[in-house]
Parts: sequence; structure tokens; C-alpha cells
Amino acid sequence: NLLIENGHRDIMFVGTVEAGESITDRYMGYCKAMKKHGIELREEHIINDRETDSKDYSIKISLPDKLPTAFACNCDLSGKVLIKELEKRGFKVPEDISVVGFDNYYSKLGADMQLSTYENDGKMLAKLGVKTLIKNIEKPERKKGIRIISSRPVRGNTVKNINWEVKSGGS
Repeated sequence: NLLIENGHRDIMFVGTVEAGESITDRYMGYCKAMKKHGIELREEHIINDRETDSKDYSIKISLPDKLPTAFACNCDLSGKVLIKELEKRGFKVPEDISVVGFDNYYSKLGADMQLSTYENDGKMLAKLGVKTLIKNIEKPERKKGIRIISSRPVRGNTVKNINWEVKSGGS
């Protein structure tokens, strides 16, 4: 939503959707935001960031030839790797391309770059995880459910507002 609010309509998702539930959930959030704003979802707008059929869990990103104006990454580490790949190709973030992450884990990218990201309440997440685990051990037949954890956006400096450029055709 932050990218869309800043005028971006050509946004790629970075994450291997089938690699885990959290990536799938984040991809669904990307899809929801795009649909809500009437932006077409295209399969070529998904960039995998890891292998699912090997024991190599490192993040690797291959950039497409045609780049969007922005990337929504499933996690901050993918955002960090993506920014390095963009810089290797001579692009600057956010001047040329905007990037957002998720987790607020690797959000400090250098002396003057802070990734725009989203942070969940880690302490509450850990506390709830332990309580749920104990309850599941004590009563394995108990009903399962979904819990909502408080979260907040962390505004860094990796998103460029292109609303003026889009409206006026300027650069």
C-alpha cells in the first residue's frame, strides 16, 4: 500500500511463494493491495528469491530485463539482496527504483539508507507462540485458530513518491 500511495503501479513481488506460509501470506497481502487499487496481477511480476528443492537456503535474486518502478519484498533480507543487485546494475534506491521489505530485521542498510518495512511485535509473537505450543501439548485435540498480532509500518527512505511524475509526465 505504501508503494501505491506513492504513485507506483508497476510493482513486482520478491519471494518464492511456495517456500513457506509466511511468504505465501505476504504474497496474498500484495495481491490484495494490487486488486484493491485496480492494478492487474501478472505472473511475471513474481521474482523467486530462494530454491525450494535444495538445502541451500541463501537468498539469490535474478533481476528481469524490464524492471518495474518498485519492488515489494517478502522480507528485509530479500530487500537487502535486491538493493545490492540493483546497485550492481547501476540503479539507485529510491531515485530510480523503490523497495520495501517486511519484518524490520535487516532494515538498516548503510549509513544513510533505512529500508521501508513492516514490523510485527516480536515479543508478543514469541509469547503467543510459547503459550500456543504448551496448550497444543496439553490438549492436542483443541480447536486451532488464527491470532492477530499488532504491527506497524516503519518508514525508511527507500520509497520515492512518483505521484507528480505520473500525473505530469515529468521525470
